[in-house]
Amino acid sequence: MTTTTRNGAIITVLALAAIILVLMGGGDGAAQPDDDGVLEVALHDYGFEPDTLQLPTGEPLTLRFVNQDDPSHHVSFGREVRERDGRAVGFDQDLFAGLEPRVTPPAAQTGPSADDPGFEILVRGNETVTVEVTLPPDRSGNWEIGCFTGRGCHYRAGLAGTVIVE
Repeated sequence: MTTTTRNGAIITVLALAAIILVLMGGGDGAAQPDDDGVLEVALHDYGFEPDTLQLPTGEPLTLRFVNQDDPSHHVSFGREVRERDGRAVGFDQDLFAGLEPRVTPPAAQTGPSADDPGFEILVRGNETVTVEVTLPPDRSGNWEIGCFTGRGCHYRAGLAGTVIVE
């Protein structure tokens, strides 16, 4: 077998493997917690990395948010973006409503408040905040994650992502 034939066969096998992964749902790019229930999310340059999270119900989760920027970011989880004076300010439906997530450090939890009824954390520049929670089955479905700092400018600039709860 020549080198060209061998390389062609390897490329064919890799292409078939990629097609199988996509057909089986393994190519959607959604990040899942590791075996310990931990999922790390980086905040940087007006984006989350990864920007699609797949979270299980009924299992303890630890979401670790690492801010790689100097500016602080407010992070919320929900559905249906709420606007005030034409600016995105939060979500109408809160993923964590009625739950009691444990936030470390505790001072990083900034909501719910009178101004914003949803759960929210503040991840200061170059800091890490963890959120420990178990999502009940009734939270299954598609949700969003977003930063509404700067009267919604961060959200509109792309500091947003998808949360799939299954």
